[in-house]
Amino acid sequence: LNGLLIDDGFNDLFSIIKKIKDEKPLAIALDEFQNLYITDENILKKIRSFIEDTPICFIFSGSKKEVLSSIFEDESGLLFQSADKILVSEILRDDWSKYLSTTFKKTNVLLPDNILKLILDISQNHPYFIQKVAYFTWELLERDVDIKKNESILIEHLYKNETSFFRELMDNCTSNQRKTLILLAKTNGCGF
Repeated sequence: LNGLLIDDGFNDLFSIIKKIKDEKPLAIALDEFQNLYITDENILKKIRSFIEDTPICFIFSGSKKEVLSSIFEDESGLLFQSADKILVSEILRDDWSKYLSTTFKKTNVLLPDNILKLILDISQNHPYFIQKVAYFTWELLERDVDIKKNESILIEHLYKNETSFFRELMDNCTSNQRKTLILLAKTNGCGF
């Protein structure tokens, strides 16, 4: 049933795209594209057929390089040689600092340097986590919670709001993976 719903959704989407493309130039961006392949390989066949029949710019992006490579670079891949590969480099810490400082300023919320450093340290320069930690930070600062003097307030707030994520993460780990994570947590990431 799920596959049928997805197929119907794509058929509807393709019909809408065909109508719009006749009116103006169009680009379609599909983020985390590899998830479609993991969900249902037939979706890629539909997309390939659509790409061949419809002159539109598609942007396929994702975080699972090995899956994307198998789709676009392997000779047996369903979209073999149907896209150019562009590697996006990591966003530099200085660029994140400027962006976050400016964004906080636009909302009249001052982001102290030590808290900015903490956001970047916690998130380890990963865009998804930077966005999440920055949002929680902004939420606390917006409510005038003084996290400048007590950074642990931010950590506690993050933990409280992300408990279900951490539980799910642990539930999906094997016994040895859980033991390894616990060891790393207890040894501050050293493992010994």
